[in-house]
Amino acid sequence: GMAALSFASQSLASTQPTVSSPARVMFSSVGPRSGASDRVTKLVADGKRDAAAKLLSAEILAQARQILSNPGNASFMRHQFRQLKARVSTLGMTDDVLKSMTPGENATSQRGIEYAVACEMFDRPKDARAMYEKLLEKKPKDDAVRMRLVTLLAAEDPKLAEGHLKELKPTAS
Repeated sequence: GMAALSFASQSLASTQPTVSSPARVMFSSVGPRSGASDRVTKLVADGKRDAAAKLLSAEILAQARQILSNPGNASFMRHQFRQLKARVSTLGMTDDVLKSMTPGENATSQRGIEYAVACEMFDRPKDARAMYEKLLEKKPKDDAVRMRLVTLLAAEDPKLAEGHLKELKPTAS
């Protein structure tokens, strides 16, 4: 674990000038979350994958919430999520993270939606779809969930998406 980490920091150092240049300082303080990402990297290096997965899950859920609450900002949010996704996959933590995020049987539908959004973002549309469908079995009238499912299905199964669209309550116009 540590050997790989020190190797990574040496290879990084070799690409940087030896003097402490501003670029180097910049690099070490990228974003407000750099502390968290260092902590995650260390946990993974120490083989503490569960703890790392929990930290990453919290970050992913926070971003999923942002995406859900700011539909107007979707492209910016997706951009941010891509960075997070890259970090998670570089660490080889995608499966661990999604597993640690899987909502329990009695989880709220909000929690289920957040998990499904994360699945979508990690290119796991089947898992997302299964989650949305499970949520709709419990609450068939949940239009928010149905809309997410319609959006997801539109790409891969337009016919099915259309069927779900018909189920939505007509909006008062």
